[in-house]
Amino acid sequence: MLELMDNTLKSSAEVEELLEIPLLGLLPPLPSNKLKLKSTEIFLENFSLLEPYRSLLKNLDNRRIEKPRLIIVSSTSSGEGKSVVASHLATVSAMLSQRTLIIDANLRRPTQHNLFDLLPTQGITDVIDGKQSLLETVQPTNIDYLHVLTCSKEQQPSSQLLESAKIHTILAEAANKYDLVIIDTNNLSDKPDAAILSKNSDGLIIVTRPGFTRKELLQKTVSELNKSCVPILGVVVNDEITSIKEKHYHSWAINSYEPIKNLAAVESKANNTANKANGLRAN
Repeated sequence: MLELMDNTLKSSAEVEELLEIPLLGLLPPLPSNKLKLKSTEIFLENFSLLEPYRSLLKNLDNRRIEKPRLIIVSSTSSGEGKSVVASHLATVSAMLSQRTLIIDANLRRPTQHNLFDLLPTQGITDVIDGKQSLLETVQPTNIDYLHVLTCSKEQQPSSQLLESAKIHTILAEAANKYDLVIIDTNNLSDKPDAAILSKNSDGLIIVTRPGFTRKELLQKTVSELNKSCVPILGVVVNDEITSIKEKHYHSWAINSYEPIKNLAAVESKANNTANKANGLRAN
């Protein structure tokens, strides 16, 4: 009964039990003032936050004989923090003096411009349509070696754009110009964009989140990706936590996941759930 009431991942150990794909890294919860990267000093100078991302980058390099240059980042559903993982992974890559590009291919909910405090006036759709070249459209950030190709919020582009022959040319050019290209896409359960783009990449990273990612949906998604021969680099556990208070400390907000302000209400909800569980055991 308890399992039916909450069929979400509880820990990284469950990820390894459920899936026959590599576990690439465990990422800690990020405080609200470190989600956006307008100012990077707070993140880059915090070893406990920086080192897990550096280890993730190293694990990606060790997964292949050749160093991956084009990586897709996605998750099963909204709220698992894939866009934040993509932005912070790119930041660490740039910190190591690698020419790094983030492409925001999340046509339904573009986020990267917000995380880096950029204007989404021109983006990937302009390059696909041939209005501008890739290098004319990418925007520099306040981080050396890091650029972003945004997705304009003023347009409502069709997902068919990501299936055009032009997108393959753009990705090939990006991989040639940069040491690492990280593509932030729609969720795997919403649109096939991530799976489509992954077939023309070095592989897909699946971001999960304890207390949020549904186990059955994750298993189904990985099974469908394997059947479609989509290359999967591995899975990342985001917001790896140990206590009930921490587990329920974040909730999804538009364009990012922000801490819940009323933590007391969350703790009360967690206590009520625990009391119900104890009642079930007693009966």
